[in-house]
Amino acid sequence: MHCPFLRKLNVKYCGLYGMKMIPLSAANAATERCLSPEYHECSLIRERNETGAPQDHCPHLCVEDVHYCDLAPVRKLIPCNKAADSRCFGDGHRYCDLYLALAEPRARSASPGDETAVDGEEPPLPDELAYTANHMWLDDGDDRRVHIGVDAFFTGTLGSVESVTFPARREQARPSALVRIGGLDLEMVFPLALREMETNAHLAAAPATVSQDPYGRGWLFAGVPVPGPDGVGEHRNSVHLLRGPSARRWMQRERERLARFVHACLDERRGGDADLATDGGDAGGRLTELLDRRTLVRLHHEFFSARNGGTPE
Repeated sequence: MHCPFLRKLNVKYCGLYGMKMIPLSAANAATERCLSPEYHECSLIRERNETGAPQDHCPHLCVEDVHYCDLAPVRKLIPCNKAADSRCFGDGHRYCDLYLALAEPRARSASPGDETAVDGEEPPLPDELAYTANHMWLDDGDDRRVHIGVDAFFTGTLGSVESVTFPARREQARPSALVRIGGLDLEMVFPLALREMETNAHLAAAPATVSQDPYGRGWLFAGVPVPGPDGVGEHRNSVHLLRGPSARRWMQRERERLARFVHACLDERRGGDADLATDGGDAGGRLTELLDRRTLVRLHHEFFSARNGGTPE
């Protein structure tokens, strides 16, 4: 499936002058010197002093098909043979800022019967995504590239993201990012090696997008999974991913486990001054305010660290 706003155009350009592409149409064919025997009057042709029998059109006239985005404010023409690997040709276009901002696509689908999230609540898990035990998601879509991000449980538990930092890229590596929440830098590592990796550069200016739209604009990485020994993408056989009903059951267990963890930590403080009921109350999104730095590091290690990336409970 390609982007519905991807357009195709037939253009011409002069092989002597450069890559200035001009739309080609039958209406202007009769008046175009390049398309008639009069091409020999062109100064570029005269300078070359070429010999040989005249042709019915300029031999340096190049004609080809190009693609462009119908949403882009400035039309950028890309030759079709160079555009095949772009996100426009796969369902990766669903993570394009132009598509998300102007096309207003339908929200990620959840299972029938799931309630729609309201303000302040964690949105339901999109069924088409797969999830790791350290609360990251993967969208393997319908092309070779995948998109990866953190789930809403991560940001809903800790609070709004203040910054996202990506380490220097290596040719093939497990993608990682330092996500700062409440002044604490938390490393998030996806347990799948990628090649041809790109990061979401827009998060440098708008890191809170990870919290506001974790399954859309807030994606972290995109790339091609490194093949396993059998030639199949590594995530197909060596990384355990949860989907659909299994993912929702696991997420419910995680919420219950988080509540037990937080209450146990607050009981250790003995002060009784924490702004959280001890009867199972929810502290989602406020834990950076309620827990000290040491306890937050423990929480990250328990729920979101790379050691949890393999097999969800």
